[in-house]
Amino acid sequence: MVLDELPKLPEFASRVDVNRTVGIGYSLGGYTMMAMASAWPSWKDTRIKAALLFSPYAAPFLSHSTAASGFR
Repeated sequence: MVLDELPKLPEFASRVDVNRTVGIGYSLGGYTMMAMASAWPSWKDTRIKAALLFSPYAAPFLSHSTAASGFR
């Protein structure tokens, strides 16, 4: 995953704080970011502090009532 690899690269290590990450996704990318931000507890990545979602595929979260678990 990118969050695991960026700190290992000298050109990014001092510029990136992976513990304060904003994820952005469109459509299926929005689904992935929504899941990682907390909609799927098993996918949750605590380094992701915010998510900007554009037309996310949210049907699975809505049908399982997990969409509101971590979103305000």
